[in-house]
Amino acid sequence: MMKKLGRILAALCCLLGLTFPMERKVEASAAGTIIGTEVRMRKGAGTDTEILGYFENGEKVEVLKSNVNEGRKWYEVSRKDGTLGWVAGEYCRVPEGSLIPSVARLEDRKGRITGTEVRMRSDPNQNGDVLDYFTKGEIVTILDAADGGGLHWTKVQRENGDIGWVASAYCEEL
Repeated sequence: MMKKLGRILAALCCLLGLTFPMERKVEASAAGTIIGTEVRMRKGAGTDTEILGYFENGEKVEVLKSNVNEGRKWYEVSRKDGTLGWVAGEYCRVPEGSLIPSVARLEDRKGRITGTEVRMRSDPNQNGDVLDYFTKGEIVTILDAADGGGLHWTKVQRENGDIGWVASAYCEEL
């Protein structure tokens, strides 16, 4: 009788766990590693902003948010001493799949496709299915950015509502 009651209680606990899942907190930052020598820490996301200092090769930073400026990905980072600044994405290795918030509001970010026969992919990597091809000069809404397969990618939405990924080198932010 006790075994049967124990099984019933265990089953109820499992069902309650499925019905009322525990809240999962999503971490909005990621650990990053600086790659390169004399990598500049800047005041903003762009090469035209003030240089605040230099990173050491292999330096560990906390990546707080990302931005795309002139087709180039930038990360706002925090050093161990708490100093904040920006680094170009190609000089900061971030684990694949890291959740890093983007700076701008979606409706404010527009982009232009700069190449011919540029593929719209299902995922931010060259193995993602080809969903369609963009027209050179096509205007899109920029939704997100990610790294995949050694490239920077931009998630975009077309005027007709279709959503996909494009290599950031072929999408210039307006």
